[in-house]
Order: sequence, then C-alpha cells, then structure tokens
Amino acid sequence: MTALTRLHWLDELGKLVDAEAFIAELTRQSFAVVAVPVPMAAPVRGIFAAPETVLGHSGAAGPLVWSFKRQGELKERSQIRRVSLTDAENLLDAEDLLLSSFQVLESIAAEVMGAWCTSQKLPLDLAKERFGDLSFAPPGSSSEELGKGKSVLNLYHYFNSCEEEPCRSHADPGLVTVLGRSTLPGLQAVLPVKPGGAPGRPAVYEDHWCDLEPLMDELGQGKEPHVPFLVLVGESLERLSGGWHPSCVHRVKHSEVPGRSRFNMAFELRPRCNLWHPWQSLLATPETEAKS
Repeated sequence: MTALTRLHWLDELGKLVDAEAFIAELTRQSFAVVAVPVPMAAPVRGIFAAPETVLGHSGAAGPLVWSFKRQGELKERSQIRRVSLTDAENLLDAEDLLLSSFQVLESIAAEVMGAWCTSQKLPLDLAKERFGDLSFAPPGSSSEELGKGKSVLNLYHYFNSCEEEPCRSHADPGLVTVLGRSTLPGLQAVLPVKPGGAPGRPAVYEDHWCDLEPLMDELGQGKEPHVPFLVLVGESLERLSGGWHPSCVHRVKHSEVPGRSRFNMAFELRPRCNLWHPWQSLLATPETEAKS
C-alpha cells in the first residue's frame, strides 16, 4: 500500500479540514479515507447495528423510495433514491433512520464534489446547475425543477454461503461513492499507475489487490473517536476530468470466515445527465462557444 495514504478529517460542520490534501490523494489512489465526527455519523451507525430492520423491503416514505432485490444464495440489496428535497414527518423508525443516513452520506459526497470543483477552478454553482443531482443541487432549487434524483444508496448483504465471488471487479458509474466500513473485510481495490486521457486511452492499474477495511482500521488506530468512510472515484468523474482522475476499480472477495455474512452501505452520487466529456466543454456558455 502506498505510504501516501492518510486519514482525512471532516469537522463538526461536515467540511474537509484539508480539502487540498484530500483531493490530491483521491487523484493519486482513486480512493481516500475520511474520518467523520461520531454525532454526524450516528444514523449510519444505527443501521449498521441492526441492518435487518431496513433490508428486505420495497416501498416509499416521504422523500424516499426503495426497492429490494435478492440474487439467489449470493446476496441481497436494498436500493434507496431521493425523489424530493422535502423532509418528511411521521416516518417509522426504520424509515427515519434511512432518510437520516441518506442525508449524512449525500452530504459527504457533496462536500467531496465541492472540494474537487474548487481544486479544478470549476465554477461550483454552474457545475451544480449543469450536472448536479438533488444532493448536489443549486441553492433554492426545487424538486419540480430538478426532477427525480439519480443518486442511490445501496444496502448490501452478502450471505457468504457459497464459493462464488460476491462482487466482481468494476468501477462505479457515478461521480463519487461513499462507503461505510463493512461488517466483514472483503473490499479490495487496485491502485492506478498512470491516468488515462482521451477516449480509448484508459488508466493503467497495478496488478495487486489492496485490502481496504484493514487500511481503514489501521489509519484510525490511536486517533480521537470518529467513524471512517471510504470515498471512491467513479467513472463519471473520470470522464469529467478528461481521464486525469482514474476511477476506482474494486471488488468484494469471497470471505474465508465461515458462517458470517457481510453488510455494507454505499452512497453513489450520480449526475442528472450522462457525462461523456471534460468539464470545460460541459460548462461552456453560448458566448464562449461562439468565440471558439
């Protein structure tokens, strides 16, 4: 594992303490670990303490809708989307926990995207207007203006009852993904060696898989109380950067611990539109296009 890996802190307001260092590491590695204050992460910890209360259901409550899918004896997944910016009242305990957890994870993702935009000298308000989702929306936007959210919160339960690899090598399609520290180690990633560029020139990666949960544990040893989260670069951000920020190629390996299942949460910040070009072309105004 690269010696450059470090723990990046959010303050009590959910802001990165050293955004420049965080973005630099996210660029080098395609992932980074953030330390979130315990009070801020309380809803997420509540779901990790009793995942059975939110798995296995489909429905809608207030601003959220969720669906459930089971893949044989391999795994099951609950997927939650936000359809409104309005908070709801009179939710059941499990529904309220889902909404609160969604808000925590989307706020971390939005902070990351804001820091990335700043690092690229990208006009943040214009970026939000052009490709931001509900969780990355311009101030004062309404659900009617923005439509349904594209971002998703996935709750994964791997049964660990067969030899099949539960999640094969891939990169997430969104901008960034924020994950909790799973209940059973198994998440791995490969480090990028060389960034890509134009279409048809993908990034080059190492052929060695790094174990990420032990890394999260190691970075947190001896530190003040916090909750660790992992941030991964998605394919949309890779394209938005013109290939300079490689997406994180990762997988979940089969666990050798018998009789123990694995649970994790992953929030994927997705743009409202498909992003296939660098941000300079996406943010071009009619005036700048006329001059070019």
